[in-house]
Amino acid sequence: MKKTWLRFGTAILVFAIIAFRLFLSFSPYPELKVFSDLPKSTRIYDCNRELVQILSLENGLRREFISLDKMSSQVTATFLAAEDGNFYHHCGIDFLSIFRAVFQNIKNGRVVSGASTVTMQLARMIKPTSKRNIFAKITEIVNALRLEARLSKNEILELYLNHLPFGFNTEGIASAARFFFGKELALLSKEELACLAVIPRKPALYNPQENPEKCAKAAMLFSGLSYEKLKSAAMNAKKFIYPENMPHYVRYLIAQKDVGCYSNEEIEISASLILQRKAENLISMAVVKSCQSRITNGAVLVCDNKTGEILAWVGSADFYDNLNGGQNDGVLAENQPGSSMKPFLYAMALENGFSPASVLPDVPMEFGYEQLYIPLNFNNRYNGPVRLRTALASSLNVPAVYLLNKLGLENYVSLLINLHFFSLENSNPGLGLALGSANVSLFELVQAFSVFPRDGIFLSLVNKKDEEKNEKKIFQRDTARLICNILSDADARYLGFGDSDVFKMPFPTIFKTGTANQFQNITALGATPLYTVGVWMGN
Repeated sequence: MKKTWLRFGTAILVFAIIAFRLFLSFSPYPELKVFSDLPKSTRIYDCNRELVQILSLENGLRREFISLDKMSSQVTATFLAAEDGNFYHHCGIDFLSIFRAVFQNIKNGRVVSGASTVTMQLARMIKPTSKRNIFAKITEIVNALRLEARLSKNEILELYLNHLPFGFNTEGIASAARFFFGKELALLSKEELACLAVIPRKPALYNPQENPEKCAKAAMLFSGLSYEKLKSAAMNAKKFIYPENMPHYVRYLIAQKDVGCYSNEEIEISASLILQRKAENLISMAVVKSCQSRITNGAVLVCDNKTGEILAWVGSADFYDNLNGGQNDGVLAENQPGSSMKPFLYAMALENGFSPASVLPDVPMEFGYEQLYIPLNFNNRYNGPVRLRTALASSLNVPAVYLLNKLGLENYVSLLINLHFFSLENSNPGLGLALGSANVSLFELVQAFSVFPRDGIFLSLVNKKDEEKNEKKIFQRDTARLICNILSDADARYLGFGDSDVFKMPFPTIFKTGTANQFQNITALGATPLYTVGVWMGN
């Protein structure tokens, strides 16, 4: 009879354990899903793996994610030694630690030791409570058992280490390593790791930047490392200054959803910070040099002709210059480009029966009926009959308007939209479009101008070459090469610009410039077989 009752009792106990385990595994726990899906900071690197930005979350919080398999054994061992040495040997509750903590607290007459495991701490992060009573502790224990029933030990540890709060708008050990020691997590020494591990206990007290001695003493108690070495590591801690490189370009990538603000992505973009900084310095110096000419700002865009990749994006001379609209993006702002638009019109003419030797009129002419349009050259002079080659290279206005009138405004607008000048879709520019009277962006200009060194093939500008590109043939190869030949012809350019040294380069280069609104907008486009560059300056 006793054996029967023993077996029955054992069966009931096993059933209860299984039932409780099933309850823990399948009972609703929506907080876990919400917690797991918390946004993570995105890291953006340039093509040389130099850090561009780490995007902040709400209220400036940084929470970078790093998978457990990318953490060294030294990292996990240090944090477990600091918080839960028996992590891999308990069910979420460490009864030995509980008994030890109770004994120590009774002996000292106050709380000197806790018994929260990593799993219990994670449960408290997932479902925090402002109250610290017995009911809250029981809830924490139940949720810890829930976690152990639903997740593997490594999943629990990964979730814990990536959400551990360190104060100072910093969560997770990857962001903490960067914030407190100015390093990637993988580069921390064992002493720095030990110092890092104690910060979450009392971030203000154990901040190594402010209290290196206290931080070192706390780290010594669990690590067994030398106090002097720990103190030296803590004293070498330095606050990380988060980089804000390429601010306009990063904004653009976010707007295009090429970069997710909170997606925990590690993005490598095609741009180069080395080239970016050179472009920033050049545009800043140019603005300072030209300040007497009412020029207060500038922008630069550089792309790779072969791939369509964006290599540098400078939206303004100084992003933090609020007086001169530094946060306005000159690459995307729509301005009148002036004569820099003319190559597209002349390419259209070459595809419709004209040749570089075709003679065009540069004489006083009137266009239109109800409203007359009388174009003037920039120097208010006329040159009589001129060849198409000279008219384009010297940027004469009357021949350009003559061509547009001959070819048809609608046809030209259709061509420009095919070149992705989408800013023109709802505009009504008139014949002044031949002289760049409609507003377009520097982005559109560079993207379109790069068709000429690419033998007439259009490529949409992209962040990375492996992205989907909008590739299509716009002009015949001969047309594109003729435009390149004309725009690099110093003799044909002489009539309009003289023997200028500005356009003289030691390598094959094409140029086209334009001014508008009494020099309020100045645009310059240049290209080699490999790269296309666009510059805007103005106010």
